[in-house]
Amino acid sequence: MPGLRPGGPPRHSRARTRRSDESEMKSSQIGLGGAMMAPMTADPPASQGTPRGAGKRSAARKRARPGRSSGRSGNARIPAKAPGSRPGAPQLPLERKFGGHPAVLRLLGPADRDTLLEFFESHTRETIHLRYGYELSQISEARAAELVGVDQSKDAAIGIFEKDQKVPLVAIGRYCLRSDGESAEIAFVVREDRRGLGMATTLLGILLRIAASRGLKTFVAQVLRENLEMFEVFARFGGTRTPISGTDSDRVSIDVAGARRRLPR
Repeated sequence: MPGLRPGGPPRHSRARTRRSDESEMKSSQIGLGGAMMAPMTADPPASQGTPRGAGKRSAARKRARPGRSSGRSGNARIPAKAPGSRPGAPQLPLERKFGGHPAVLRLLGPADRDTLLEFFESHTRETIHLRYGYELSQISEARAAELVGVDQSKDAAIGIFEKDQKVPLVAIGRYCLRSDGESAEIAFVVREDRRGLGMATTLLGILLRIAASRGLKTFVAQVLRENLEMFEVFARFGGTRTPISGTDSDRVSIDVAGARRRLPR
């Protein structure tokens, strides 16, 4: 799916792999991905030889970390409603069932850093390919902290959590405000065994309500052409596709106001 792209890679030694500057990556890579759009949730690979899951084996990851979220209610620093939203924005958290699995939808916050790392490490190669368009072995703790600590007053990052799962985070939907102040790049990622249950559709609906309450006009996403499931989700909300010359991706555009009217009241 189009990769959520709120932000570029962390500023450390791997920064030299950036294509140009962080703002360019923000607009070009948030879109790579697919049924699991994820906004640049990771660092570009430092080398092709690094095995996936290397971060899981690090000593730093093995010690207990205070503040780790359990998934259900997060902590007091996570607002119940996206800051900056006007009337019409959804009240979070929400409790829903997907395929019979009870889940909670809520805003991501700083306490979710380690859960996000575990979520990434659970991805298959296919998921990573659809999300980022290239091989990616791990993300750093610093980058994960940035991704869950976004400014929810202008951007939005929402997770779906299942309380009784080893890795409670099963899906993420987010948008990143673009420089024009009227449009945002969207991205989603859904765990492999939870696809086809309506999670991406539900997350997109919530993001649309938040965006509409803030006066945004357009959602955009860059999606690999092989990611047919994501195109189907966007089509339900009136999304239009435009081929991106010289790439294997299409640009999707969704009119926020028009899509908002398609949602049930």
